[in-house]
Amino acid sequence: MTTDGGATWVKRASPGVIYDIQAAKGSTYAMVSTCGNPNSCQDEALYEVASDGSAFSRVNGVPNVSLGSELETHGSSAYILARPTNFDTGQIVLWRSLSDGPWQPVATPCTWTGAVFGSVSAWSSSGLALVCGAPPGAGMQSKFAYHSTDSGSTWSNPSQIHSKLGYVGDLAAANENTWVLGEARGGMLVTHDAGQNWSQPKFTSEQKGGGIEGWGRVDYITAEEAVAVPWTLNGAVIALSNDSGASWNVEAFPSPRG
Repeated sequence: MTTDGGATWVKRASPGVIYDIQAAKGSTYAMVSTCGNPNSCQDEALYEVASDGSAFSRVNGVPNVSLGSELETHGSSAYILARPTNFDTGQIVLWRSLSDGPWQPVATPCTWTGAVFGSVSAWSSSGLALVCGAPPGAGMQSKFAYHSTDSGSTWSNPSQIHSKLGYVGDLAAANENTWVLGEARGGMLVTHDAGQNWSQPKFTSEQKGGGIEGWGRVDYITAEEAVAVPWTLNGAVIALSNDSGASWNVEAFPSPRG
């Protein structure tokens, strides 16, 4: 961990494999699988991390969720878009903690279909963007976008995304209207009207291909600057945008020296 912006780093022990880590409400949260071997355990739990990284405390009130659940934070709010641990079909739950309040579950429009169920992104402490996926197959998936202004208590503006190519990868929201969706086994989509209409952004580099199998993580650094990385290890590149996701430049990492 680092406390000086990355100038120096200290190695700390964790209770298991950390799959996601986010800061909110003056705290740091981590999704941790304590089994050690993901092949023998498919669950993860929410921990709060001490400011110096020296201790991990299990968060009370949040049950274990399945690997692949998504941790999201913004300001004083923290959320988990949770896959069910029993892998039964049914509605996906969003766990939330608002302004230092207790964690509580709320319903979402997403349904667990066996894989690639959806992604959530917070554009303010109470504003959420959500994309849900229908059952995937052969590199295709129907996808639906939703919008919430009350931390997920209600969802409005449902719309079907026109592109069925690719699976739901990762959703990032710059603000209430501008979102970017990275697609696994697909490309990238951007909306400027809160999910009602989507288009493919412009890639300014010829390195757009080169074995890339889609985009697995997308994040806004500022309202204009965004970064994306591939869905798989194929394609040692990073994509950068400085116009809120309208266009992207793909830069390849240098090949390791022998």
